[in-house]
Amino acid sequence: MEYFFDIATPEEIARQFPTSAKIPSFLEHDRQLLKENPDDNLTELVYLYWGRGEKKKAEQLRQQIKNEEQKLSVGLSLYEFRES
Repeated sequence: MEYFFDIATPEEIARQFPTSAKIPSFLEHDRQLLKENPDDNLTELVYLYWGRGEKKKAEQLRQQIKNEEQKLSVGLSLYEFRES
């Protein structure tokens, strides 16, 4: 599985984790959380790929989220992004 922090650029990390990107200990905490929580990692990857304009890849990753509530929440966010 792809890991958000392995493929995101420093600018993308700062965009998705604006506070943590400024505080190394917070950023390390976020890194560890994503390693421990595959659905959270997938969520961040969905937003990463959506932001890159790779909507098909983002949707494929969203479909891999096991927690149905989280999958729905991410889908609703993408719908809102599409409308703006």
